[in-house]
Amino acid sequence: MEPRDRTTASKLARIRVFLADDHPIFRHGIRELLCAHEDFEVIGEASDGWSALRAPALDRADVVVLDLALPKLDGTEVLRRLVKERPQLPVVVLSMYPEEQVAARAIADGAAAYVGKQRPPSELVACLRRVVGRAQLDGELVAVPPSAPAHHALTPREFQVFTLVVRGRTPTEVAAELGLTIATVSTHLGHVRSKLGVHSIAELTQYAIRHELVSH
Repeated sequence: MEPRDRTTASKLARIRVFLADDHPIFRHGIRELLCAHEDFEVIGEASDGWSALRAPALDRADVVVLDLALPKLDGTEVLRRLVKERPQLPVVVLSMYPEEQVAARAIADGAAAYVGKQRPPSELVACLRRVVGRAQLDGELVAVPPSAPAHHALTPREFQVFTLVVRGRTPTEVAAELGLTIATVSTHLGHVRSKLGVHSIAELTQYAIRHELVSH
């Protein structure tokens, strides 16, 4: 077998991080955490939603760490605008809200990942490396091709339809809840099945359980 081509952190460009959180002490803590690793660089910060969207540093960022509870413009709206205006810039939501309440919503809105503030700091570090295509191997950083579960390819609307269906809603109920026609819901559902490689509602549900998108 061919030996793996390893690239140390010093040979890789640093991961340029933009922080958006309204608590200065918390931002300081995240900055210190990331700067303790030689493969990270915090290139900009914002304390409110409007400042985050207007920050020139976004043009150079590799990833955004975003709190949902921002003043002036809430983080959910910031996320949606970033996804629309900068679709190639991954956003990692870092929030105090319970994951079971908002994580799926954040992913549906376009977040690359969700990390609860109660999680160990190492999880945020690993998450940021993962979303920009880096990984840790025997103490060394290696560049890796980005890989993600198939449901990450779903559009926000397709993800909404998917999660409602696997929670037991009928297409008619989904249409009423989302303000869509039944035909549109069926079209979205067809796209979901195709992207996830499944053929039935039962298989959709099994996929959701396997990836911990719903409880069972």
